[in-house]
Amino acid sequence: MPSPARPSPTPFVIRHSSFDILSSFVIGHSSFPFLLLLTFSVPTIALHPDQILLLVNKNAPDSLPLAQFYVNARRLPDNRILSLPLPISEEISFNDYEQQVVPAVRQFLTDNQLDSKITCIVTFFGVPLRIAPHALTDPEREELSALKTGRDRLSTDLITELSTLEKTLQQSDPTFKPQTGDDPNHLASRAESLFRAMAQRATQTPDPKSRADQVKSLVESMRRFGGPASILRLFANVPRPPGEETEQLKGLADQMQKMAAEVAAVQHLRHDPEARIRMRKLIADGFGRIELLRVMQLHIDYLEPADTTAAFDSELALLWWDYYPRSKWQLNLLHYRQNSPPNAPPTLMTMRLDAPQPGQVRDLILAGLKAERDGLKGKIVLDSRSIFSKPNTPASGGYGWYDQSIRNLADLLKTKSKIQVLHDDSPNLLPANSTTDIALYCGWYSLRNYIPPGRFNPGSVGFHVASAEMVSLHSDNERGWCRGLLNDNIAATLGPVAEPYLHAFPLADDFFPLLLTGKLPLAEVYWRTNILTSWMINMIGDPLYTPYQSNPALKTTDLPPRLHHLFDPPATQPATQSTQPTLPPR
Repeated sequence: MPSPARPSPTPFVIRHSSFDILSSFVIGHSSFPFLLLLTFSVPTIALHPDQILLLVNKNAPDSLPLAQFYVNARRLPDNRILSLPLPISEEISFNDYEQQVVPAVRQFLTDNQLDSKITCIVTFFGVPLRIAPHALTDPEREELSALKTGRDRLSTDLITELSTLEKTLQQSDPTFKPQTGDDPNHLASRAESLFRAMAQRATQTPDPKSRADQVKSLVESMRRFGGPASILRLFANVPRPPGEETEQLKGLADQMQKMAAEVAAVQHLRHDPEARIRMRKLIADGFGRIELLRVMQLHIDYLEPADTTAAFDSELALLWWDYYPRSKWQLNLLHYRQNSPPNAPPTLMTMRLDAPQPGQVRDLILAGLKAERDGLKGKIVLDSRSIFSKPNTPASGGYGWYDQSIRNLADLLKTKSKIQVLHDDSPNLLPANSTTDIALYCGWYSLRNYIPPGRFNPGSVGFHVASAEMVSLHSDNERGWCRGLLNDNIAATLGPVAEPYLHAFPLADDFFPLLLTGKLPLAEVYWRTNILTSWMINMIGDPLYTPYQSNPALKTTDLPPRLHHLFDPPATQPATQSTQPTLPPR
């Protein structure tokens, strides 16, 4: 399993609301010119049946009946099933996902006033497993090329003009120290610093004519970089007597309010080339060239076709995100080491109720309900490979860090729980059918070559770490571990639809200890320990399944210290300002 080719990009999303546009441009705002704010709040993790939406394929005869079965089994409220006409295939095209899935799910949630309630979407038997890579049309290819050329030209122009203004100000004010950086965020910060210094110099100029000339130069510079929005920002908090100028500002504010509303409308239509063109024009006309540069980059990131294959469910988690890079992954804002940035769009939990045959889906639902009632019994089987990080080498080298997470789990359970542990730490895979009475399983690495470790008890949970174990669930020729485990009656598993890189898997000593406390249902366990979204892994299982709720095998105080704050935030881990979880060493 290869190491990842690059770190995750920092996600950026255009943000919007219908608040008074003047309030976003007051002097002292931390970014210049900041476009729009988002009204979404990030959901807390507390999953209940009324927070779940079920997504089925109208073209798959078994899909809707299985969802109805789940509604009755878990007593979900009415109107929690959305049926969409999707391909009868394990893969859906990028454009079909963008045009048929995202708008329809958003519309359903909005129309039924569920947009702020649903925190988990469950896909059912018949819904594709995977989104195909983005195959650019000829017009998209031309748009992408033009965007890259225009971005580079605009970036050069902005840097040149900003540098000239900074040098001019330094000549008259040697104390001014320009900021550095050439990306859109740094350019915005540089402009902010420059215009503050220009404003301060103007206020300290005693000569009225000279002061007026400096203010005029400041306003014109701000307009060129930040558009009309920057003019509103300049004067928003400056008391002015009533008069013609005040009326002009009010008219400009009304105009910008309408423009912001139109931007909010077109940014949701990311798949529509005309909407993208309209968005760029609105930003250029109203919010200036720095913001235009930022939006051009968003559109480039959206259109860039490389590495855009994704697991359907992993991509669906970002349903409410308008623009974000589609190449490779995004960091999961629900991960236990993540503090979500203020006003970030919500990340949804997604799960899948799927199996090689439709009857197996009913079986895994019923097995989970029985295990919840009676308590999941059996041993945990752990199959590490005796891989250790070499001394005096970076911790990121090799695969020893993941192997160590399996050994850590074995040690934790042997010292803190009464659950029976079968741990094989030899380089070879555990021989086929080595044991019985299995409740939990974690091992690696047999690529698309299922070798059953033994007999699984009803309600069992487990996964095998390898690169492409959910390429298919329904092909009779498929030998991957996900299909094999489900055929052997496991109730919950996960796997990638293509190469995920090792760090995409939940760490064994994160996932299983949380599950064993019986405090969190399966969806929360997975989404608190899964580090990536818009990537390769689907999780199969009942999102509400809590196998150890009646007989916890670990207390929350037994968990590794890094997990304590999930149950006692104030006492164990003060909030930090981090906006990204740290990837495990790899």
